[in-house]
Amino acid sequence: MPLQNGGHDHDPGSDKYFGAGPGDAELITVEALRRTQSADVILYDRLVTDDLLAEAQEGALRIYCGRAPSLHSMSQEMIGRMLASHAARC
Repeated sequence: MPLQNGGHDHDPGSDKYFGAGPGDAELITVEALRRTQSADVILYDRLVTDDLLAEAQEGALRIYCGRAPSLHSMSQEMIGRMLASHAARC
């Protein structure tokens, strides 16, 4: 799950990337949960559960950018541009 954090506990405009685990919100790392809870913007895919997204702070922007074989919600290039754009705004 790519996640961009607006700098609540580290440099403004930084972005952090981590995996959502095997699909069970109970198995995510403490660090990933903490970053999800403090993120301003979350770019996520189909492996991220609703339970994990519910951990995001109120007002956090959630952007689905999932990709599956032959079914892409957006290109990898677009995902990269979105990450850079949101990091630059923070």
